[in-house]
Amino acid sequence: MSTQSQAVRTIRRVLDAIVSRNWDDLADAYAEHFRFEDRRAGLKDSQDKAGILERARITADLGFDRADLDLIERRGERTALVNVTTTVSATGFVAAQLLVLRVDGDGRMLVVVWFDEDAFDDARAELDALAAREQA
Repeated sequence: MSTQSQAVRTIRRVLDAIVSRNWDDLADAYAEHFRFEDRRAGLKDSQDKAGILERARITADLGFDRADLDLIERRGERTALVNVTTTVSATGFVAAQLLVLRVDGDGRMLVVVWFDEDAFDDARAELDALAAREQA
């Protein structure tokens, strides 16, 4: 049995699917009522499942070919705060961000909220809010 939470296994699955351009696996990793929010400075955005799948394809087309994942905190099996660093090896471009995520009982992504990599307080507040909703 894995020592990682379901949330961490799911975000790893998502990142691996983008890197490998496995669009069927990527689509299967998201719940139908998925919600995405980007709260990074200057990049405010929200998407549904179709929107995030299109965004993933665009990201892959830009040359995204590596994703490093570090768990910062988790609340149970289904809610986590992670640091994700993405790389485009051909250009040397590297971007890091914090992600707060929640998955459903089947391990499908329900919510992802992106934060600037230094926005720990905001990310932790969102982590706690999502975890509280899970407990309710």
